[in-house]
Amino acid sequence: MGPLSATRTVKVLLTLVVLGMGVCLEAGERRVFRGDLGGKPVLLELSEHHKKWEGRYCYEQYGVDIPLKGTLEQLQEPAPTRPDAPGPAPAAIWKGSLLNKRYSGTWHGKRSLVFRLDEIARYDPDRVKPDSVQATTEAITPGIGPGIAYDAEISLASTPYDYLKLTSHLEEGPEELRGSLALRWVKETRTRIAYPRLSRHPRSGAAAAANRILEQHHFRLVLGALGCAATVYDPEPSSAAGGFGGFSEELIAVPYLSADLMCVVESGSTFCGGAHPDNHFEPYTLDLRKGGYLDWNRLFKNRRIDRKTGRPAWQGQLIARLGRRKAPVDADSVDCRSLLPDYLALQFEHDRRLQLCISGIGHAGGCCLGVEGELPLQDYRELLSKEGQRYLGVPAVVKGTER
Repeated sequence: MGPLSATRTVKVLLTLVVLGMGVCLEAGERRVFRGDLGGKPVLLELSEHHKKWEGRYCYEQYGVDIPLKGTLEQLQEPAPTRPDAPGPAPAAIWKGSLLNKRYSGTWHGKRSLVFRLDEIARYDPDRVKPDSVQATTEAITPGIGPGIAYDAEISLASTPYDYLKLTSHLEEGPEELRGSLALRWVKETRTRIAYPRLSRHPRSGAAAAANRILEQHHFRLVLGALGCAATVYDPEPSSAAGGFGGFSEELIAVPYLSADLMCVVESGSTFCGGAHPDNHFEPYTLDLRKGGYLDWNRLFKNRRIDRKTGRPAWQGQLIARLGRRKAPVDADSVDCRSLLPDYLALQFEHDRRLQLCISGIGHAGGCCLGVEGELPLQDYRELLSKEGQRYLGVPAVVKGTER
């Protein structure tokens, strides 16, 4: 997979939830509970390793995971730490018992609170490990929280704990009409991260297929934010611990939407600790005709692989045509343009302008991220395949008129 699709290699690690299984746990299996702690709704996930238990829980009001370790009779929960004042002693202890899929007892911290939670699901994240195959753009590296693999579906079946944590605080905004199409922005109310969903499309099933992908991108951003906040429980937290790490400031845009294509771009700068922030500009395009992510090769004629670059020839043609147009005069921009062959990503604007972007470059080249140049339709139209012409709603080029 080349940089054009702005992909990151992933592995699917999560598998199907098994409800109503026996009391004995299989190796690697996780149990998910839901109930209340001191009258407040909580989610709890636990797994057993060599007669020791570990896991996490969150107050649904906040969604921030708190780690747990010990035995069912005495699960220890750490105090939140700061770089200048670590807290080695446990902040609280869960003293409980598990009977008939109900975990209940008393939480002992600054005060004592009763808890009662019922098992609602089980799943094994290590049962299936297929190769990474999905050509998808993930916006940013998630926080240290659940460790869900990129491209693993976040759903009630595959990841019940995280799915329930995410879907309990979604709020739909007003509908935005775009001709025969419409979208809504759905906001996660705790992190304030909003992401689009298609609400109207003339073809049956097109909106639902697109929304499954859009939802996953949204969920990843929210998990990243909540994961950053959870680093406050790390033994050596960074200066970013306890905050959303810039995820809540992520810029999400829909520069192009037609009956056949939907372009989305995620950009921003996130930091949950480490050597430097993750500066990123990640566009991706959905194929609303066939479903899934767009295969850009289908839009252009010359798919021959260039022996020098190892990339389809049409990419070089686009860059060459961009070179004919007046380039920015400052030296940094000229240098950035030279990076296009290796870090090329594409997106359309509303009038079918094709924007050539730099995406996926390392931290040292982060200043070059973003739109490097653009081509109006007449500058790339003759490079389109017949299928590309249909997707963009342009008439075929008449023979003899090519430049």
